[in-house]
Amino acid sequence: MPSTIKVRVMEARNLPIMDLSSMQAGGQGLTDAYVALKFAGVDKQTRVVRRTLSPRFDEDFRFEVVDDAVLQNEPLELRVLDHDVYSADDLIGSITVDFNQLLQRWSAGDLDDEGHGSGHGTLEGWFPLYDTLCGLRGELRVSVSLRVIGDVNPFSDASAGVQLFTVPTLAPDVYELTETLGLVDELLVAADPEFEWRDTFRQARARNEVRQASVQRLHAAARRAVGRKARSAGGNAVLGYYCELDLEGDSGIVARAYGTACRILP
Repeated sequence: MPSTIKVRVMEARNLPIMDLSSMQAGGQGLTDAYVALKFAGVDKQTRVVRRTLSPRFDEDFRFEVVDDAVLQNEPLELRVLDHDVYSADDLIGSITVDFNQLLQRWSAGDLDDEGHGSGHGTLEGWFPLYDTLCGLRGELRVSVSLRVIGDVNPFSDASAGVQLFTVPTLAPDVYELTETLGLVDELLVAADPEFEWRDTFRQARARNEVRQASVQRLHAAARRAVGRKARSAGGNAVLGYYCELDLEGDSGIVARAYGTACRILP
């Protein structure tokens, strides 16, 4: 069933000075910032806000999702860049939004035990901008909302409707554990882009970002598989969920996720 992602990019603050020439002769350091958005291969961007370290954008974007399982595998990436006229734009920092957080909130109240229903959720606030070489570099204020509409299960190949808890037990005044169904686990392996031959021609930042994205997607796929197995077993939650990542194995990047499938009532 169709899904809609709405993103409002509001403002940024505490950005670093990227235009060093603006500091000459005692001038104030400046940045010409804009935000590039990417989700599942679709790219969008804001206008460039010039000569400020606290740009305000107030722009809205929309992504239509056909395959709802993509929501659990693909994050939304927002990259803040400094616009340059005569050279490539410089990355200031980025954030990624994992839609599993929204699906967890949504599934708790809007899906029945079979995953049927419709719902929506929103994440909003200031998010730290991170660069793999320079660390934290300011903050970006955004609002991201997800809406799914349908009268049949839109997540037949996903695990929405299954809540994952890292703790082994739940507070009895919040949830009632009605049935324990047993262990569910998943083992996945992905090629490590760090060892591909073309990496010798990449910059360190680009190499870090590619590997980080690969790890994130592998973890998302393992998490989705565990949730799907829990649902197949008749559960609506996983207790003691844990995902181990091996980044140094000879076979590539390895993810092993596991937990105990169960049924709970709020």
